[in-house]
Amino acid sequence: MEALRELRVITCDEVQTVSNIQDTYRRIFLRFLLSPLEFLKSDDSTSRLSAIKYGRNRLVGKEFVQKAEPNLKAPNEVLPCDLLLRSIGYGTPLLEGLLHDDKEMRVPNSNGCILSEVSFKLLQLHPQKSPGFVEVGLYVSGWAKNGAKGVVDSSFRDSIETVLNMKNHHLKGYFTPKEDPIDAIKSQMKTIGKQIVTFNEWVKVDHYEVEKGRSTNVPRVKYRDPKEFFDIISKTSSL
Repeated sequence: MEALRELRVITCDEVQTVSNIQDTYRRIFLRFLLSPLEFLKSDDSTSRLSAIKYGRNRLVGKEFVQKAEPNLKAPNEVLPCDLLLRSIGYGTPLLEGLLHDDKEMRVPNSNGCILSEVSFKLLQLHPQKSPGFVEVGLYVSGWAKNGAKGVVDSSFRDSIETVLNMKNHHLKGYFTPKEDPIDAIKSQMKTIGKQIVTFNEWVKVDHYEVEKGRSTNVPRVKYRDPKEFFDIISKTSSL
């Protein structure tokens, strides 16, 4: 997370125009708090993309739970562009038996604990009130919890909140976890002819991949063939 914060500081401090960049190397500048408003075509008759008009955003809310919203007082910004890459869109899929907030594209929840139907309806009528009914034992995290927003470190903190809420409910006796299902999982995997790889076995393969990479001066060489992968596990187990 600290590295990500440093990256944000660097990109904010070192924003330069394309004309200032030498042709001998390339640099990537990450711009935050901008939303595309309009794609501008070139002046010729080719309808080729030439620039993008952006609207500025601002962060609102308390620290660590902030969200971006349009800053209508700030002027728009036009950046030259002749290549546009569209990222993959995201929408939380409808899960059978769970409510879905179509507006926010997320599963309605309180600190990661999924809301009951009654609580969700009350929250829609009175958005400022805290929901009182949750489905204890049902939890959600990530974009399914807050919608498609945030970065890696915000998703990491978000998952901690959900897990702490889950742990708190367990300690208070609100629900009792089922028995350890590992034996049932092993039996099912054996039935369908699949081999389970334990963490210790993965560590052995990881060691081999790193060692193989050193011989070619790369971080690692991945074993893509499953047979070769399991041969390594068998070889190390017999030592």
